Amino acid sequence: MAKAMKSCIFCTCFINGRHPTNNPERYKRWIDFYTSKMEALGAEYLFLIDDGSPEASLIGKDIAILDQENLPIILDNKINLVRFKNNLGRPAQRDYRGWWRSFSYSYILANTYGFEKIIHIESDFFLVSQKIVKYIKEISGGWTAFYSPFFLFPESGIQIIVKDAYNELYKVYEDIRNKNYEMNKSAEFYLPFTNIEKKYFGDRFGELDVFAKHVNLHEEVTKVDWIGQVLPHFKTDDFEPFFEFEYKWE
Repeated sequence: MAKAMKSCIFCTCFINGRHPTNNPERYKRWIDFYTSKMEALGAEYLFLIDDGSPEASLIGKDIAILDQENLPIILDNKINLVRFKNNLGRPAQRDYRGWWRSFSYSYILANTYGFEKIIHIESDFFLVSQKIVKYIKEISGGWTAFYSPFFLFPESGIQIIVKDAYNELYKVYEDIRNKNYEMNKSAEFYLPFTNIEKKYFGDRFGELDVFAKHVNLHEEVTKVDWIGQVLPHFKTDDFEPFFEFEYKWE
């Protein structure tokens, strides 16, 4: 049996208690959900990489809040929020510089703490089948993304980056920093994926037009492996027939 890789799970975040989609409950739901899946995914730590939230402390008292400029040598908590002091945000639809900075910073975390595999799952994305969880745990090389059949592009909301692809991740990190995080292009068409996996079915079903098209195309319920864009105001009732796991998102 191959030795398990030292792995972490991370999402990007911006916490605002007055915002309907970026409120603390969104991130608490993600933490609760993936804390229960850490062993199944082979991960030891959860990270939220924060774009200078004004209310990062609302995330909860059991989560360590770390300064991006002064990371501890040893992690004392399994769940950590790494915070940038300033907010870059998203000035325009294709200019999401806050996300680029937080996402690319995963290279620093991996290098600092010796992670051999990075599992990136955004805070509104959920793995909803046993088989995709098992697949992610067993990935041992490359840079993997899944696929959106609605948008016809690789899905950047779930990515697995293994140590042999860290050179490419470093190039992304350096390129983004050199451009002051102003990429003005979609991650789906920029990131150097080595594997776009299409055998695990999912999409951004939290967007109702995507979900409606899927339902109209299938006479029978189709089990999905992952689901994205599930924001705090979405409930699970309409989705439950599609899931293998039992989920409590409310």
